[in-house]
Amino acid sequence: MITSTLHSGLFLIVAKRIICLIFCLGVFIMCLSAQDFSPRLDFDDLSQVHILETVRGDRFIGRVQKIEHNILVFLFGEKNQLPFKFSEIKSVYPFEDEEQKVVFTPTYLSIFPTGYNLPKGVWEYQNNSILWNTLYYGITDQFSAGGGFVIPAFFTLRIKFMVPITDRFGLGVQNQNFIGLSGEGGLSALTVSGTLGQPENFFNMGTGLLLPWDNEDEIYPVFSMGYSRQFGGRGGIHMIFNMIRTENGFSALPTGAFNYFGKNNRISLGVTLGTVDDFLGILAVPVLSFNQRF
Repeated sequence: MITSTLHSGLFLIVAKRIICLIFCLGVFIMCLSAQDFSPRLDFDDLSQVHILETVRGDRFIGRVQKIEHNILVFLFGEKNQLPFKFSEIKSVYPFEDEEQKVVFTPTYLSIFPTGYNLPKGVWEYQNNSILWNTLYYGITDQFSAGGGFVIPAFFTLRIKFMVPITDRFGLGVQNQNFIGLSGEGGLSALTVSGTLGQPENFFNMGTGLLLPWDNEDEIYPVFSMGYSRQFGGRGGIHMIFNMIRTENGFSALPTGAFNYFGKNNRISLGVTLGTVDDFLGILAVPVLSFNQRF
C-alpha cells in the first residue's frame, strides 16, 4: 500500500512537471514564431509586390522597403512608410503566393476536440489510424453533427456546439458516443474545450468525462492541453498532453505530430506515448490521421 502510494505521488509530480514543460515550450514557440516570412520573398526584385499581415488582423499590400534590427519598414502606397516591430507582424509573403496560403481550422488535435467548429454547409471526412472513419456536417457555424464506425467494434455518433467568445477565443462542447455493434456495451465522452489564438497558431485546453454504459459507477475524468502551429506554406506541428484518471491512478498520453495542409485537407503523422506496466514503462502508438473537407 505504501509503495503504491509513493508510486502514485511520484507519478503526479512527474506529470505536473511535464505539463509545465509543455506549456512553457508552447509559449516559447508562439513567441519565437510570431512572424512568418515567406522564403519566396525577394527584396532585390523591385517588381515584386508584398502582402503584410499583422497580429491584430490588419492587411497591407505594398513592399518591404528595409529591415533594421527588429523593425520592418513597409512602403504602403507611393510614399507612406509604415514601421512595424517584428512582434506586430504575423506574416509577410509575395502577392502571387496568396492563393498558395492555406489555413485549415482543426476541429480536433489528434483525438481531442478543439473549440472550433465546421463552417455551415461544409462536410468533413475524418480517418484516424485507418480503422476509425467518420463523416461530419456543419449544420450552422456553431453546430455540427455526424457519425461513423470504428472497425470492427463500434458505431460512433457525435454532436458539437461552439460559442465564439471573442475573435481569438472559442468554447466548444461536444458529446461523442461509441455504440457497440453487437448491441452490448458502449461509451459516452462529454468534453469542454477552450481554444485561444488563430486557426494557424493556437493553444487548446479542455476537460471531460468518459462514461462507460455497462457500469454507471465508473467515471473517468480527462484533462487535455495542446498547441498547434501552421507554418507559412503547407507544413505544421501539433502537440497535445492528455491525462486520464482511472481507478489505478493517472495515465499520461502525450502526443506529437507533423501536419501537412492541402487546400481542403490535413494529414498528420506522429506518435502517442502511453504509460504501461512493462519492463520499459512506455508504449509508443503511431498517429496517422486524414481530414478532407468538401
